[in-house]
Amino acid sequence: MKVHTSNYEIRGFTNSVSESDLSELSKEKGIPFVSDLGSGSLVDLRQFNLPYEPTVKDTIDMGADLVTFSGDKLLGGPQAGIIVGKRELIERD
Repeated sequence: MKVHTSNYEIRGFTNSVSESDLSELSKEKGIPFVSDLGSGSLVDLRQFNLPYEPTVKDTIDMGADLVTFSGDKLLGGPQAGIIVGKRELIERD
């Protein structure tokens, strides 16, 4: 699982593994790859001269099996977590 750093910052000798690399590793090991986007984004913000933030679609396209993000922060309204991705994983008991 890869988690967005929306509420914290890591400093020093750090690095981030790409979604593509994590997807490849998860497939090798036979485990689902889940990526949490924090607030998430549905549109490419660069069109508004804002920094790039991976969209939900970008993350799925990079190989995530499941993507989680905050519905209330992204869309407004009551608190809501949203999960998108492979149906068989979402429907699992």
